[in-house]
Amino acid sequence: MLITTSSIIYITASSSSLLLLVPFFFSNSSTHCSRSVMGSRGSSTDLRGSNTGLRGAISASNRDEPPICSCGSCTTIRTSWTEANPGRRFHCCRSGCGFVEWLDPKMCERSRIVIPGLLKRINECQELAITRASEVKKYEEISTKRASEVSLWMNKYQEVVATSAK
Repeated sequence: MLITTSSIIYITASSSSLLLLVPFFFSNSSTHCSRSVMGSRGSSTDLRGSNTGLRGAISASNRDEPPICSCGSCTTIRTSWTEANPGRRFHCCRSGCGFVEWLDPKMCERSRIVIPGLLKRINECQELAITRASEVKKYEEISTKRASEVSLWMNKYQEVVATSAK
């Protein structure tokens, strides 16, 4: 499975006894990436963007430099989040002349259907986590305030007990 953020792609690979979440870092000037991970039996696996084993998951350009558009400006790598191309990377002109060249291959129909739903679920979970964190903070503040009140009442009680014992 491929999960992307602005400059990091996470690939999950599972074997019978191991689930890996491997980050791949991309710079704006290059599309090559690499990461070595230890396999479930201690063997090292080299994951590269140009590796034939991952060619379907990560498309690496054959050139080292990003393309230059017809207006002469350098291009930058962006990620499309449209329903037709969710998570698909492309080169576009920094000047905004309209030049676009896809970096990643077209997605299969199933990916175009599944990815937007997964992104929606991720966003919902992140919003829920933020809400829960603010609730926890609120209840911690209430708890601290009540602990202070209990401490004050305990001090007053001890004063009353000490006074009545005399």
